[in-house]
Amino acid sequence: MNLIPATPGSLERREMEPVKVLVYGFLEYQKGYGLSPVTSKRNGYLLQKFFRWLGDKDTREIDRTVIYHYSEYLKKAKSRITGKPVSPETRKLEMSVIKGFFDYLIRQEKILVHPMEGMKIKTGRRKTIRKVFAEKDICIFLDSIPINTPEKQ
Repeated sequence: MNLIPATPGSLERREMEPVKVLVYGFLEYQKGYGLSPVTSKRNGYLLQKFFRWLGDKDTREIDRTVIYHYSEYLKKAKSRITGKPVSPETRKLEMSVIKGFFDYLIRQEKILVHPMEGMKIKTGRRKTIRKVFAEKDICIFLDSIPINTPEKQ
């Protein structure tokens, strides 16, 4: 996979580092601002997963449409461990890592166009049922609290 270098005034295509080198640079960059080794390893895995899905597609061909298709793929994906659908929080994490990678490439002037520029990463939040205590349970709890009044001390 090749990238277009962000050389001002240059329209010619030049060979860039392979994706593995760019990912390594990104992970080293993240370590530089205090990311834990475990988080860095996870981010590396998520980027490898994205580029495996991408296949032989040239990195210069990554645009909003490609990102959208990957997002749709994640919505249908199942966890390798549990076999259950990937949670919205996990999908958001994966997309955030990919966006961070492209942010890095822009900062390092490796690409001219950020395919996720201005994109908001949304999750289909799960609605959780709030557990509310019954009045009886609240009364039992409040009655169990000892009250020290001046007469009882």
